[in-house]
Amino acid sequence: MSSLSLQVTGGTPKSTDSSQTPGTWVENSQNGHGQQRGSSAVCVYSFGDIDNVFRTSKLKGYNGPNPEIKPGQCVPSGQHTPSETFKIADSHPEVEDRVEPLAPTRSPLFHNKHRYQKIGVHEVSASDGRQYTVLYLATDKGSIHKVVELPGGVHNIMELQVFSKKDPIQSMILDHERAMLYVGSTSKVVEIPMDMCGVYRNNCESCLLARDPYCGWAAGSCQSIYHNREVRQNLNLELWQGKCQKGEVKEAHSYQNVTVVPVVPFSRYYLNCPVESHYATYNWYHNDTLIKTCNNTHPQPDCFYFIQNVSHTHYGHYICVSEEDGFRQALVKEHLVNQLRFMSQKGQATMTLASWLQLLLMVVLVELFH
Repeated sequence: MSSLSLQVTGGTPKSTDSSQTPGTWVENSQNGHGQQRGSSAVCVYSFGDIDNVFRTSKLKGYNGPNPEIKPGQCVPSGQHTPSETFKIADSHPEVEDRVEPLAPTRSPLFHNKHRYQKIGVHEVSASDGRQYTVLYLATDKGSIHKVVELPGGVHNIMELQVFSKKDPIQSMILDHERAMLYVGSTSKVVEIPMDMCGVYRNNCESCLLARDPYCGWAAGSCQSIYHNREVRQNLNLELWQGKCQKGEVKEAHSYQNVTVVPVVPFSRYYLNCPVESHYATYNWYHNDTLIKTCNNTHPQPDCFYFIQNVSHTHYGHYICVSEEDGFRQALVKEHLVNQLRFMSQKGQATMTLASWLQLLLMVVLVELFH
């Protein structure tokens, strides 16, 4: 066997068994006692480099003469590997040289605080004609990270929570021809399309900012590259703003389409804004005044604003605005009103309408008798 050199920032070189390496490898970090710390590093190795190390490196700890057929060396058809070779391989199974990650950085493709347990790699041809590598990484929490390698670096496209109960992922298979991902737990198997373009908000900016090589903007919708090769995408270092027409998204602070929410005084209330991109900043505004900010410094699934004790100062307009790479959009719009006053006004309006109906009926009856 050979060692794969994996240097994590702030850590020590890691060695892993090359017999388990499919080209892209995940290493979970450990502390000094051999316990998992809950972080991973992803490195990419060349099969050519691995083959070269096995062919040229000396056996670790072996100082005797090289056998006629070295361990791991293929023999011509009809010949057999000498027993001496098996004996040497059995007593010295490791070579001296290490396999380094691919140039130019010779470092991990990326690392983070998640523990990955399974990995799948798929290549997709985008609208610019280039091939992009997409990684599907299963975590120990039952979720899958969809990560793409772009010219500007690695981009985490999305996190998929496959099973409603966060069941551990037992198996993950990629169907490259059909562009499908099959994920299994102890009780079920789920089929997931790789081109999940419908999960993005149906506007040009949201579609392009996702930087998903499977998806692009065309004809007023976020479409799959497999259905339309002429879609607009945002995968290189060019400015993306010019690819979207102006006026496609309404102003972020517009008070149109606001949800009216009656809230009882002195009660508790949560305002919830979904975090759709960990590259965006999320701001909660109350009557145009900033009251809370959520960003990727401390990633979380939602941006909450909690009102411990609702008073008259808490009623009014609330808007959650996401901002990413200069693009702003309103994700949540709520207008909190006093429920007691709201119901009272609603009751008065109902009584007023009933009074008008009674008066109208009396007028009609008078006219008929007249």
